[in-house]
Amino acid sequence: MQAESDFSRYPVLVAEDDKVSRVFLEKTLSQIGYRVTTVHNGVEAMAVIQRQFFPILVTDWMMPEMDGPELCRTIRKASLPGYVYILLLTAKDATEDIVTGLESGADDFLRKPFMQPELKARLSTGVRILNLERNLKNTLQELGTTKDMLVQSEKLAAIGQLAAGLAHEILNPTNIISMRLHLLKMTEALSSHGREAIGTCKEQLERIVHITKSLGKFSREPCKSIAPTDVNDLVFHILHLMGPQLNFEDINTSTGLSNALPLISVDREMFEEVILNIISNAFSAMAGQAYKELVIETDLPEPGQCIRIRIADNGPGIDPDSLAKVFDPYYSTKPADQGTGLGLFLSYGIIQEMGGRLWVENNEGPGASFYIELPINSAATCDIIPT
Repeated sequence: MQAESDFSRYPVLVAEDDKVSRVFLEKTLSQIGYRVTTVHNGVEAMAVIQRQFFPILVTDWMMPEMDGPELCRTIRKASLPGYVYILLLTAKDATEDIVTGLESGADDFLRKPFMQPELKARLSTGVRILNLERNLKNTLQELGTTKDMLVQSEKLAAIGQLAAGLAHEILNPTNIISMRLHLLKMTEALSSHGREAIGTCKEQLERIVHITKSLGKFSREPCKSIAPTDVNDLVFHILHLMGPQLNFEDINTSTGLSNALPLISVDREMFEEVILNIISNAFSAMAGQAYKELVIETDLPEPGQCIRIRIADNGPGIDPDSLAKVFDPYYSTKPADQGTGLGLFLSYGIIQEMGGRLWVENNEGPGASFYIELPINSAATCDIIPT
């Protein structure tokens, strides 16, 4: 049995030139649960349906100006946002008339005179067809999303061998720098400020080593060093770390951090790298502006499931044609000597491996927002679809 909501979901347009029949149809369909609009002929019906889409049309065959079959043909040729289920009403019962009506584009016939139960049954069939169409459309959208994710996964797999060689090339000079810093820190004449600066350099150098070694993840190795992490604390740490650069770039920062966030199990250093990559892109987007603003917010879109981080800038936003490409490897809008086009690509892979989502949207005002969603339960994944 169909739910009453199935009927009310689909508004019905009735095209009937006879007033008595028109009133009867409106009353009968309203009693069943449909939302009904009536017109006097096919011309009026076509004008209405082009202004406001109706998924169900009940039309008489014999009408002035434009009859039922001609209305069916016109609708089938029109560019409409969805399928229109057409029930054709007629007193005709000859086989050739039925063939003519079906060939014109009608889905079903109802011979006059008719009773309410038969009308309800005919339209119930239409509702089932429309429900199937709706489900098919949703399934195709889900398949499209899955296809995009598979394509991105293939890109991640393709860069695996490159990542291994890249890691080796980075670690060699990094080890030399680390040893030099260690020797420099042993210098007795070094001031306390200098020792603090060297300590900061070594800390960041260790992070480079950790990130470089983790490039193996693109050969499908799992994340390492998973530990409970306070996301808000990580945000404060990053803003403190980037304080000098934020001041130098004259960037205003604002935060809106939820106090209700639970700890999540992630690789803190890799997660930090993702946020730094996104902030770095925000810096580039706002370059040359008189007023620059960086916004970082955290919240719980689905309590008990995922946490969300929003990192926004007030730059010019992202060209619509580039929105689908920003996470592609080597894609960059920066000059060749200012970016590799790998930062967001690697960030996408890191978040995906953590069971989360990373996407970008243009703001309603200036700028763009990057969103990160991560599962509270490390064994789960975030299935929230971005809107």
